[in-house]
Amino acid sequence: MKFRKIELSDRPWIEGLRDTEINSMSVLSFQGIYTWQNMFGLKICGDGEFFVLHSDADQAYYYPCGSRKRCRQFVKEELQAGRRLKFVYVPEQEREFLEKLGFIVMLDRDTSEYVYDTRMMALLDPGASRNYRRKCRNFSKNNVFRTRCITGQELTLLHDHVSEWERMEIDGSQDDIGAVRAALDSFIALSMSGVCLEAETGGWAFMIGYQSTPDIYDMAMVKYSDKLSPDVVPYLISEIARLVSGSCRYINLEDDMGIAGLRTMKTLYKPQFMLDSYTACWSGKGEQG
Repeated sequence: MKFRKIELSDRPWIEGLRDTEINSMSVLSFQGIYTWQNMFGLKICGDGEFFVLHSDADQAYYYPCGSRKRCRQFVKEELQAGRRLKFVYVPEQEREFLEKLGFIVMLDRDTSEYVYDTRMMALLDPGASRNYRRKCRNFSKNNVFRTRCITGQELTLLHDHVSEWERMEIDGSQDDIGAVRAALDSFIALSMSGVCLEAETGGWAFMIGYQSTPDIYDMAMVKYSDKLSPDVVPYLISEIARLVSGSCRYINLEDDMGIAGLRTMKTLYKPQFMLDSYTACWSGKGEQG
C-alpha cells in the first residue's frame, strides 16, 4: 500500500474507522492527525476496513485503526515481509497479541494523556486542586480583560497573534506553529472551538480544541503574549470547561512530553484518569503465523 498526505476529505473515512472505545487518545483523532501531520511527518494508507499512519519523526507506525482482524493482518503481513516494526500509541487491548508475535510492549509515560472531570475544571464542582483554583483566581484578580468564544470573525486576529508569538523567539516557539496555523486555516471544517482573551495591557491569549470522543473534549493548543502571566492558561482551561460542561464529561489536556514542569503541573491538577500510551518494538522472536 502507498502512503500519502492526509486530506480534509479523509475525515469521514478516518472517523468511521476510529473506535474511541478501544483507543480514545487525541493523537488518533482526525483533528490531531490532520493538524500535526507536517510536524511529525505523518502519512496514511488503508482501505475500507482500516487505516494506518507512519510517522517520520517517530520512525514508527501509529497502531492501525479499524477492523481488529484487518489491523492484525496488516501487522502480520509487515512482519512476513521482513520489516522490523515499531508501533506507537498501541491500545492496551492489543498488548497480548503483539507480545505473542514477539514484540516488546512498554508503557510510554511521556505520551500518555491526562484526562480531568470537566465540571471540576470549570470550577462548578468541588474537587479541583488548590493549585489550579489559586492560579485561576490570581489571574482573574490581577488582570482586567474580556473573553469571548472564537468564531470565524476572530480567525484573522488569531493568525496575527501567532505571528507575534513567532517574533517573541521563545525557546521551542516554532515547534507547533504549523499545527496551530493548520487548525486556524480549517477551523470550521475541523469543528474546532475555543476562547480568546484580550487584556487592557494589550496582552492576548487563546486556546482551541475540539470534541475528541463522545465524552471527551480535547484542549489542543494554547498561545499567549508575553504581557500576560502563565496563569492565563489555567484560566482559559476553566473558561472552555464551562462552555463544554453540558456536553462533555471529561477534558483532555494531552501529554506532558516528558517535560518535568508540565508533568508536575498536570499531576497537581488531579486527573481523573490517564489514557495510557504503549510502544511496541519488534524483538525478533515470536509467532508470525
